[in-house]
Amino acid sequence: LMFNPSTLDTFSTFEAGGAAITDVQFVSGEEGEWLAVSREGGSEITLLDVNDPSNVGDLGSLSTLFESPVQAMTTYNELIIVTDGQTVRIFAP
Repeated sequence: LMFNPSTLDTFSTFEAGGAAITDVQFVSGEEGEWLAVSREGGSEITLLDVNDPSNVGDLGSLSTLFESPVQAMTTYNELIIVTDGQTVRIFAP
């Protein structure tokens, strides 16, 4: 559910599909706004285009190259930082 926090008006509702979501982070850069989504047991990050919150688009998956699942994720501006508990990787979409 995407909504305006100041008015609580709903922009859109969409199904993420797949395994349970373990983390969602906003990614903000000069080229736009995205959501980075990690899933239970997964080693990839799903990227969603949220420039227009009423029309969320799937941008595909970011391969972390981890052999084990993502354990934690955070973002800083346009950077996505992920770890599998052993290695930390930083990506710029």
